[in-house]
Amino acid sequence: MTDKTLESLNFLEQGELIQQTMEEAPEDFPTLLKDLKIGKRKAYYLAAVVRAFEGIPAPRERLLRIGWTKLHLAHEYVDSKNWKPLLAKAEELSAYRLKEYLQTGKVEDPKNCVLLYFTDEEFEIFKEAIGPLIVKGSPREKETALIAALRNLKDTTGSLKLKPPPKTWHK
Repeated sequence: MTDKTLESLNFLEQGELIQQTMEEAPEDFPTLLKDLKIGKRKAYYLAAVVRAFEGIPAPRERLLRIGWTKLHLAHEYVDSKNWKPLLAKAEELSAYRLKEYLQTGKVEDPKNCVLLYFTDEEFEIFKEAIGPLIVKGSPREKETALIAALRNLKDTTGSLKLKPPPKTWHK
């Protein structure tokens, strides 16, 4: 390790220091986390990345450009034979799409994201509608179940009768 201050260490140097501390002086681990200003989960992630890429001849600059989030996603898959194409995919794809690629071996078209806010009662209805349609083990189980539920939805009135939203803005 260099003589840099802890605040100026990059994530690979942090991971190396964390790994070394966990092996040689585990009692100092909580203090190190405070000094690095990171949580325990991130510390374990950084150490896992460092372990996974030990012995892989990838340039450190390339790993630093890719970033610890993507490297953590790839760390379980990397080996001495596949590291070049794996790092190329990590450079090419967003973290979300890289995760999907690592799980399925395919890069699908970009997805649209929908964020929904439900009351407790509405969420129970949502779970009741999609629960029986969830295919366990599918990387997109909730999405697939929701589409199946929507396809089964029968609108007999010609339009959905939605109640108006509650008035929450006061003048």
